[in-house]
Amino acid sequence: MNGPFYSQANLRKILDTPYFERPFWYLVFSPFWLIFSAIYICGSLLHRIVSQQIISKKTPTPNTICVGNLVVGGSGKSPVVRSILLDLLNRHHKCALLTRGYGSNWNDADFIDFTEKLTLKTNDQPFAYLKEKDQNANPDESIETYIWLQNRLGSSLESSRFTVCIDAHRGDAWERARARLKNPFWAVLDDGLQNHSLNAQLKVCVWPFPLTKTISLLPLPLGPFRKGFGLNSLSKTAQKMNLHLWSRIQLEEHEFDMPMASQNFQEYSKEVQLHIQKWNWQNMRHALVISKLTPWQKKWPSSELLETASKSNGCLILAGVANSESVISSFKQHCKATPEASQAWRLVALADHGLPNKVHLNELRSAKLVLTTLKDWSRFLGQPWINQLSHKIFVLELETRLVDFEGNGVEILSLLNQKDS
Repeated sequence: MNGPFYSQANLRKILDTPYFERPFWYLVFSPFWLIFSAIYICGSLLHRIVSQQIISKKTPTPNTICVGNLVVGGSGKSPVVRSILLDLLNRHHKCALLTRGYGSNWNDADFIDFTEKLTLKTNDQPFAYLKEKDQNANPDESIETYIWLQNRLGSSLESSRFTVCIDAHRGDAWERARARLKNPFWAVLDDGLQNHSLNAQLKVCVWPFPLTKTISLLPLPLGPFRKGFGLNSLSKTAQKMNLHLWSRIQLEEHEFDMPMASQNFQEYSKEVQLHIQKWNWQNMRHALVISKLTPWQKKWPSSELLETASKSNGCLILAGVANSESVISSFKQHCKATPEASQAWRLVALADHGLPNKVHLNELRSAKLVLTTLKDWSRFLGQPWINQLSHKIFVLELETRLVDFEGNGVEILSLLNQKDS
């Protein structure tokens, strides 16, 4: 076991192990964790009762889409949210992204100030900077969504068409969005399935695949599932979802445009369908999330630079997202790195939703090459060190599509029409 037992990677490995094959110390402390889990469940039930009272007094919230997950860890919600927003904006709808601001010290005013001062340099490095911003600021992750959308929509992404509302209480965020955009508009919630203050028209659950082979009997915060005990209770919760998205298989450029021509996609589609049959979830609506990695603004290090940095152990992967292992494998696959070269790459693992500390910064300054994701990089904007290191930071962005099991595109609005009918 590398590192302390309580580290995120080690705990995930333990939870992925069949219950009676887990370490002895885990079994010894299981009774105490069950007690804490019971307390958590009681608190969740109380929260739900109070939330239902709030719902009965709330104004109905039409045109609301909620994207969330029922398992711990990164499942790929944010790319799905971006895809939905881009589809709606391309259809000339007004949209609001509602986020709770987890791990951030930003509010709506900070985000609006940011969007007014943001400058994207497209002629040199994949680098954005923010003038005169507090260096201790930890931006909300919606920054990534805004940058991603602006890169595709340009000047048409106006504040009269798109806004972000940051609030732990999604009902208040929805009210502020309505005041800014006026009706009608679409509200998209990022990670809001546990929130009961809004009546979402469409509930979308994103699943990482493959899932762990065993179902832990411990609920969150100690088990892999957020609600209920085991598969039966999970299925009851899953029945309440309008769409289940299985995320995600990474494809090459040519496969992304024509997934059914890809052998990888065909095998992936069959594997997910077998899993759905095993769990008896055929009566629910399902779709697949396919993705491809592309260099941000088409800027990527040369093969010579990659080789030189690998040989000198000077190639770092900077990751602070929940699914860092997936990020690492994706980078290596995209770079087509040899096993010898990729073993020399080092991971600078930040705390989830966190910023680099002094030790991390020293590693970054000594590196010849730094690879990171758009999600992590967007949170570094306004940091004083970003200007100094921008020349050696290269960013990969993730583009996704929603498709059915045959590889045909899936449109969210068409699902709403089917639901209404």
